[in-house]
Amino acid sequence: QGEEYVEFCSIAAAAVREDREPAISSAVTFFLTLRGVVVRRSHGQPGRPPNRPFPSDRRTLRGTTMPAKNLDFFQKGKKYRVPMPLATSAKEDVAFDFMEGSYRRDMSRKR
Repeated sequence: QGEEYVEFCSIAAAAVREDREPAISSAVTFFLTLRGVVVRRSHGQPGRPPNRPFPSDRRTLRGTTMPAKNLDFFQKGKKYRVPMPLATSAKEDVAFDFMEGSYRRDMSRKR
């Protein structure tokens, strides 16, 4: 009790962002393994699970919190690189849950 709870995915993402040994090697192995489970590219290969269909409107959503001063950076059509794994979903309610979790985590740190 009283200790801050940090999700494993947050720890692994921090290891990728910081890009330092020894954590980066383990984090890369973890994310490559995870990609093999989550991202299914069958390309018609027998025995491979079928591809998950990409959303028909080609839209994915991300839910997070950030300082208001950074909002102007994000404009429709702008491409940018994120130096860490980035949770995305085609479902609005899932992205909203990401945002709420991020908000609760960030607000708990301000106490």
